[in-house]
Amino acid sequence: MKFRLLGVLCVTCAATAIVAYKRKAARPAVGDQPGGQASDKASVVLVAAFREAGTADNCAEIIRLVRAARDGGLTVRELTPDDKSEFAKRYRVLVVPRVLILDPGGGVIARFEGGDSKIVEAIRFKLDSLTEVGR
Repeated sequence: MKFRLLGVLCVTCAATAIVAYKRKAARPAVGDQPGGQASDKASVVLVAAFREAGTADNCAEIIRLVRAARDGGLTVRELTPDDKSEFAKRYRVLVVPRVLILDPGGGVIARFEGGDSKIVEAIRFKLDSLTEVGR
C-alpha cells in the first residue's frame, strides 16, 4: 500500500511540474517584448521570408497587412524562419508565413499559418479589429 501511495504522489508531482513548465514556456518574458516592457494591448508576431515582401503573392500581402497594423499602433515583432532566439523557440514554426496574435501577457490569442486567400482574409479581419480597438 505504501508503494502505491508513493507512486501516485510521484506521478502527481511530475504532472504538476510539467504543467508549470509548459505554462512558463508558452509566455515570453517581459524583456522579450519589443522595447523590453510589457504592453497593455495585443501584439503581433510575424514569421515570414521577408525577401518575398516585394512580390505579388499572398505571403507579401500578409507582410503588408502586419506592417500596416504596426503603423496603426500595434506592437509587431518580425522573425525569420531561421531565427534562433528564445522568443522564436517558444512559438514553434512549422509553416511560413505564420502570424501570432498575443495577449498582453504573451499568451496566444490567434494563430494563422500558411498563405492561402482564406488565411489572408482572416488575418486582415483580425488585425482590423485589433487596430480599431486600439484607437
